[in-house]
Amino acid sequence: MASLTQQLRQQSQANPTTAASPAFLLPNDQPSSSKNHITYNECWQIVDRHQRWLMQMIHHHVVDIADRTSPLNNSSIIQHNPPPSKVKDVVVGYLVDNSPDLLLSILGCIDLTTTCNDETTTILPAMINVRWTPLEMKRALSSSLSTNNNDGQYNNSRYDGIDDDQRSHATIILYGRSYEDTAKEAVRLMNDDGRIQHFATALLLPELSNDTASDINTATSATSHQQPNDISNKDALILFTSGTSSPNGAKGVRLSHRSLYVQAWAKTQPPCNYSKETSMVATTVPWFHVGGVSSAFGVLMGRGCLVFPRGIWKGFKPENVIRALLPSSTSSSNTVNCGYRVSHDGADTLVVVPAMLHAIFELMATRPNDSVQSYPNVRLILVGGQSIGSGRLLQQTRRCFPNARIVQTYACTEAGSSITFHDMGYKQSDSTDDEIGVDGAACVGLPPSHVETGIFDPQTISMMNDTTKTTTTIRPIQNGKMGIIGTRGTHTMSGYWNRGGTDQQQCQNVHEWMFTNDLGYIHPRTGKLYFCGRANDVIRTGGESVLATEVEKVIGLHNDIVECVVFALPDAKFGEAAKY
Repeated sequence: MASLTQQLRQQSQANPTTAASPAFLLPNDQPSSSKNHITYNECWQIVDRHQRWLMQMIHHHVVDIADRTSPLNNSSIIQHNPPPSKVKDVVVGYLVDNSPDLLLSILGCIDLTTTCNDETTTILPAMINVRWTPLEMKRALSSSLSTNNNDGQYNNSRYDGIDDDQRSHATIILYGRSYEDTAKEAVRLMNDDGRIQHFATALLLPELSNDTASDINTATSATSHQQPNDISNKDALILFTSGTSSPNGAKGVRLSHRSLYVQAWAKTQPPCNYSKETSMVATTVPWFHVGGVSSAFGVLMGRGCLVFPRGIWKGFKPENVIRALLPSSTSSSNTVNCGYRVSHDGADTLVVVPAMLHAIFELMATRPNDSVQSYPNVRLILVGGQSIGSGRLLQQTRRCFPNARIVQTYACTEAGSSITFHDMGYKQSDSTDDEIGVDGAACVGLPPSHVETGIFDPQTISMMNDTTKTTTTIRPIQNGKMGIIGTRGTHTMSGYWNRGGTDQQQCQNVHEWMFTNDLGYIHPRTGKLYFCGRANDVIRTGGESVLATEVEKVIGLHNDIVECVVFALPDAKFGEAAKY
């Protein structure tokens, strides 16, 4: 079965015109003679180079772990032979800001999960949150064997009878230039843990895309890749949750090739419609978040273009976004000086969270004399993370981007990205009365064709999580009633990552339904999903249950309130009371 990488490659190379079109637009930070874009043909050659380099590093370091007397076999590197079986798994962790080389290296590593893995050794890429401390990185990437039991002693009982050398784990952290100290300190912490055989190293991610002008043949890649007939269901990528619902911090989510593929494909369908006309700003949502990396894959699947604005790419910068939105004719009469040396009319697609829109508008407010105060070239704004609402922020967005279709998405890491899309249209009048929820609920729209949604009784779910009662049939409750949001389909995760463990923990997964721990209801007439808040956002006060989102919505009606968060604190009189 084909990997996600193989499928994306085959689709882009099927059309000679697409193969020669830009996949990346780059800033003008290099001499005027160099190229400022990377074509799809060049992309796949860079992917191959990253893949060969990865295999070289994996063999070099893993062979050293498994057998320090074994010479490096260069022929096995080229043939993509699997690493020595004495190593249980090899995790390639990416600690890098969004960049062309990050995405192309990820695609190379994702491909290795189907071409290199054997019965005893696996290779798997993992996206690391660049905001983590070295200790948080160590906790996320270390084996479950490093966890103490209740007595503070290392528990090795479930691995009795398995040779130690069969339980070795290898981690290679590929870091960007800004993260060398963090990566090396995380590696030191992992290697200093003597309770397990976990070997880690940190390497600088090579910037192979810089060689496109000199070393890469612009003709179609000669590498042979058979046309895929089906997408593999093997694990392709680990993404970590925020950790807000887990006492042990971030949980690793195992997403398959199929999950990544169908969720990227969904963005090429209505209402997002990623296509060859799409040019998306690539530095808004970091790719260690599922929405960011899924949108990047979606642009490549639609054969569009990822735009990297001039400036530092370290995190979200509103000034960089504005630069990317400016057409070349507006920013300069000379296309070289505007940052691009191919025809560029300004990026037309934004993937953001509401806080990013606030930051863009705050920056624009400090520049009232700028000649450009709106961006009619923007055609799509995909909003995730939380609701954009129906108040001031939405109105500002409509004014700044008068021709943009606004799409609200409801997503989670365990679902591989979006569960539903809410098409809010191009203007305020596109909204209808039935999209205004009651009790603070936000309409998050309809699922794509491969996604099924349902609402479930929380008490039933609690009972189903009891392993003694798993034979009970579970069914969604009636539309219009509030409960736990569930989803099922090929998009859901394979399970949580339990490195070194034998169990494959599922996310409250019963009868193929994955439960989100979010409250919502389905409109009985339109079938649209409404998000009411997290299940643990219910404030139990004076014998009543009050949703934090209800209080937030009322407070947000005040003209001077931009954002508001409500939470519960213990109260001697009422049990809990809302604080903000």
